[in-house]
This record gives sequence, C-alpha cells and structure tokens, in this order.
Amino acid sequence: MSDKNGSGNAGRTRRQLAGVAIGALLAGVASREAQAQVAATDTAALNLALNMSYLCGQYYCFAMFGRSLGTDEINGFGFGGAQPGRTTGGGQVNWGDRTVQLAMDEVGFDTFSNIRGLRNILRGDLVAQPDLDVSPAPFTIFMRNAGAIGAGDTFNPYASTDNFLLGALLINDVMVTMYRGMIPTVVNPLVLASISGLLTTKAAHAAAIRQMIYRRSPANQALIFQADRISDQRDRLDGGSDLDQGLSPEVVAGQVVTNITACDANGEAFSRTPQQVLNIVYGTSSAVSRGGFFPAGVAGSITTSAAN
Repeated sequence: MSDKNGSGNAGRTRRQLAGVAIGALLAGVASREAQAQVAATDTAALNLALNMSYLCGQYYCFAMFGRSLGTDEINGFGFGGAQPGRTTGGGQVNWGDRTVQLAMDEVGFDTFSNIRGLRNILRGDLVAQPDLDVSPAPFTIFMRNAGAIGAGDTFNPYASTDNFLLGALLINDVMVTMYRGMIPTVVNPLVLASISGLLTTKAAHAAAIRQMIYRRSPANQALIFQADRISDQRDRLDGGSDLDQGLSPEVVAGQVVTNITACDANGEAFSRTPQQVLNIVYGTSSAVSRGGFFPAGVAGSITTSAAN
C-alpha cells in the first residue's frame, strides 16, 4: 500500500504500526528456543492464517481503492517461491452510505495490519500470496450453490454496499472460526497471545458486519435470507455439524432476540479445523487442493480440504 492510502512507512497510525510491534516483541523478548519452536510447530497454521488474511486484505483493498495490495506486502519465502501469485480482482465500491464506508475502511486497515503482524511473526518462513480470485466469479458460484441467488444470476460484491457486506460476511466469519480452532494447537506463548488478539479483532469485525446487515435489512428484505443461505452453505461444506449461524432472529427463553453474535450454547465462538476452512474457501465438501478463491491452492504445508 502506498503512503497516500495510509499503509506506507510515513504517517502510520497506531493501528498500522501494530503489526510491526508484534514483530518487535518477538525479536526483543522471545528466546532462540521459543523462536525455533514457532518455526517447528506453529508455522503451518500461521501461514494458513496469512493466506486467509491475503484473501481478506485483497477483498478490502479492491473495495476501498480499486486495486491490489502492493508486491512488498504479499511477497514471501519458502513454499511457492518469493514472488506472489496473480490476483484477479474486482473494483472499488460505490458505497452510498458513509457510515458503512467508514466502518469498512476501519476493518480494511485493521486487516492490512493483520497481514503485517503475521508476516513479522513468520519472517523468513512466510509464504507469498498464492493466486487469488476476488472477482465476482467465485462469489457468484458460492451464492448460486448456497441458493442465495438464482441458478442463472450473478453476484458482484463490489456492485453495492449490501453486496459487499454479504461478501464480507462470507469471509470474516470463517476467519473467526479459524483462529478459534488454532488456539489449542499453538505452542509458543507469544504466538498464542498474538493469535488470541487476532481472534478478538476478527470477531469484532464479524459482529460489526453482521450488525450492519441486520440494520439494513428492512430496506432490503433479501439480506437476511441471503445471509442465512451463506451460513447454511458453509455448514454443508465443512461437515455434518450445524454450528454456523445466519442472521434470522431466534427465540431464547421465550423471547425473540437478534442473532448478531455467532456463538455456541456456551456463548463462545466455535472453531473449525484448517481443513474445514479450506473446504469453504475452495467451495467444496471434498478433499481437494485448490478451487474457489484459491484457483491454484493456498501456499504452505496445509493445502488440502477435508472429505466431508
């Protein structure tokens, strides 16, 4: 990102410097043994999180600025080489709602900081962005398969504020469950602290997106229906559980309440395995190594979805 758009070195905000601070923390505090432990046990999960952050970051970058992230933000080492893959993108959103635009700008800048933070933790082990498709094509396929649009209809997430929020709902909710699933597997305590922080941030983003969809639904009756279909499709793709939640109001203790916060019976965010995450972003319930938003697969050592 360039300085003009607020993600270069000059004039960085506190949020934009957060990722750099994480890297400095690891460099200044973590022992050599702890850093080796990151490379040995946590790198695979962190690189999957980086792949997902590339997906989210590119989605927001096109919506906000009409272009891709800069090469220096998505290059890497290790699996796939240093050069990033191709990004097939969408376009800048004509928001029409200043409140939503400001909120989504904040989520976007947070996401760019998330990418920097993960890259600083991984350092020489970080993967470059693989080929990514954030054009209307994979969103259309997902929405058709979900029954959220007709079999012959197309879905452009950049065409309107409402469409963008539905696309953001699709991606952000998955990231929350991914980070929740990573927590029990992380060994390095500093990485665990960072993952917990990332989970908190993505949960706040997801709740904000869900609330905005809910508030806008009276003016667009299809929104809740489409959000529910997105949820149902994620459930179909990731296995036999019925944990994912749409936005239709629920009856709790005899009272009708909203369903803004997606949580389980204990009031906790539920988790997905890395393979289940790949089921959703590949758009399949089969064991495959590419598809959907990642036409050549994700970069790293975790590449195959589950056979559900």
